[in-house]
Amino acid sequence: MALNIQGVDISYCQSGLDYRKLKADGIKFAIIRASITGTSTHKQFADDLLNRHVNGCIGQGIDYGFYHYSCATSVEEARKEAQFCVEQIKQYPLPKYPVFFDAEEAQIAKKGKKVATDIALAFIEEVERLGYPSGIYANPNWFENNLDKSRLINNKDIWLAHWVAQTSYHYGQKIWQNGLRYSAGLKIDSDICFVNYPQETEAWYKKHNKQFAQPEKKSLDTLVNEVMSGLWGCGQQRYDELTAAGYDYYAVQDEINRRIKDQERNSSASIKVGSKVRVKNNAKTYNGGYLAPFVSSRIHTVSELIRDRAVISYGNVVVAAVNVNDLYLI
Repeated sequence: MALNIQGVDISYCQSGLDYRKLKADGIKFAIIRASITGTSTHKQFADDLLNRHVNGCIGQGIDYGFYHYSCATSVEEARKEAQFCVEQIKQYPLPKYPVFFDAEEAQIAKKGKKVATDIALAFIEEVERLGYPSGIYANPNWFENNLDKSRLINNKDIWLAHWVAQTSYHYGQKIWQNGLRYSAGLKIDSDICFVNYPQETEAWYKKHNKQFAQPEKKSLDTLVNEVMSGLWGCGQQRYDELTAAGYDYYAVQDEINRRIKDQERNSSASIKVGSKVRVKNNAKTYNGGYLAPFVSSRIHTVSELIRDRAVISYGNVVVAAVNVNDLYLI
């Protein structure tokens, strides 16, 4: 008998997602966008909320998988996309749902059924070669008109996108994206899974000499380092993300405050051109102007220093001129 497991798929569009409410709404799994390829540049980018979504799901015990939005127009590009996608997800515990190839772009369809199918299979097979179960996400129009479905059905895992009350298309799909739902206060793509994917993927990993590991809680030291490098945002966002992932926000913040006080004991007189510095909270520009809150969460380099006026840069970009007394050494 087919299962009927409720899930969602999420990306940068779901900022502010409350994972506790998601779990309370009965959501058992989430397919998270890991990465995307630009339609014109053909460059790959990680999803802006990848880390937050994964940590939020782990914190609430929600199983997860991934997908990559593709713009590949050749087998070679598809393999590169797969490699990039895996680079983004390999830092996390093994997903209990597959890594899907998202086929939607017209520039892929224009290549014709054979090439479009070659591209999809190249991505899937490269992801599998790199150690993750994979599959394809597509709608009925793609399966009927843009893909050679005979090479996919009963051969690769299928996640069907068809926003209707009851689909009449049967491709052996294991997941069905059937529309939108309101969950945790947001509009989210709704999915139904018909199989026990955690069981299937565990068997797949064992066959390929990999195994699930319980997600380990990060140490306080690791968390503080991540927060201070900007991975957990700032203000309310930081509180929400740490709490959703099951961490004690106040313990983390107390340790950050302790470190900042220790760092501030370093005399600003030792700051020089080339120094790595942080900007103190609530600092202003040298002329008293506004500094965005995220500036204090990043490590900057002093690129110019004239008496008490320091110019700070991030990468190769000049950020601002500030008073040297508003900096502390890293």
